[in-house]
Amino acid sequence: MKIKTRFKIFTNLLCTFGFVQGVTAETYVVRQGDTLSQILYNKNFKPIYGKNGFLLKVVEHNKLLKDSKGNILYPGMKISLAVDQNNLIAQDLSVDKNTQVSEDQNSFVVAHDVADTVIKPALIENKNRKIASEEVSSRSDLEIDILSEFIRVKSTDMSSGAEATLLSDASTGFRFLWGQRWSENFRTSLGYQSIRVSIQDSVSTTKSLTNNTNTLAQYEFNTHYKHSMYLNMVTSLNYSESLVSRSTNSSTVVIEKFVTPMISYGVDYQFYQIDNLTVKGLASLSAVLPNRQEPYNSKLSFGHKTGIGFSDLIGTFKIHGEIYYKNNDLKMNDATYDQTGIGVMLGLKKEFGVFD
Repeated sequence: MKIKTRFKIFTNLLCTFGFVQGVTAETYVVRQGDTLSQILYNKNFKPIYGKNGFLLKVVEHNKLLKDSKGNILYPGMKISLAVDQNNLIAQDLSVDKNTQVSEDQNSFVVAHDVADTVIKPALIENKNRKIASEEVSSRSDLEIDILSEFIRVKSTDMSSGAEATLLSDASTGFRFLWGQRWSENFRTSLGYQSIRVSIQDSVSTTKSLTNNTNTLAQYEFNTHYKHSMYLNMVTSLNYSESLVSRSTNSSTVVIEKFVTPMISYGVDYQFYQIDNLTVKGLASLSAVLPNRQEPYNSKLSFGHKTGIGFSDLIGTFKIHGEIYYKNNDLKMNDATYDQTGIGVMLGLKKEFGVFD
């Protein structure tokens, strides 16, 4: 055995047991939901990214991470963080000086394939398998949500100036989303939502309502782009049914469904995390596209949504929820419908990892 190799092994052992002056050996045990960037952030190792960032150094310092190019990380795995008094990883004790690190290639691998990747425990079942970043294919997920929403529809007749306010009771429904993650930063999903709404006239006691109970359907296509560890951008295309009303005479109000194509753009920002529990803020702007459906003819109109959400891990399932407020100002040629909703959503998500 070469003297240089023997010295390297000896100094590694000294570092591991904390005998090298100025170096503190620390071993971190990975928990479900951890990411490398999150571990370093919580331990205040900065900078995280780049050629001189701690992410690249941690990968180089741990053989299993280095061999898999940073793509294997599972609960129970032990990661060595050998740091000196200045919070610098003792890279000279673990990296061969003859090894050259490419800034362009490895910075990309670390920042995108390691930093925000949660590798499922299924990887442990085949440890002899060679796993590299280029071998990881797209992953699918299924999400099932339960909805409860309070809806108010305030209509104004432009010709007569007459107004009517319709309120719903505790409307309930569900939503299915089938998602596909194409990379660690980009995901798409297809969804279907159905909610049963029963409304009443809160202003007039003299008019009767027709068709006051309706089941509203919504079809949606969403794209999710992870801009950073904390910021997620969501674009949605919806084809949904909304409630409109019209008076046929002085004593009757007919409630009907109106199909509205809509596009929205929103963000969610993670502002709190402890263990697997994440809390985030939600905000989006929407536009209802012009549409004609006899006897209605809608114009371009806008809306918004704000709320707060949370998520947590229970085994291999992700439980999440939202509390939100939304408003859409649906404009017609002869009427306007100000539609407000206050809702609660609780869901369960299961991801199906596929690795080639």
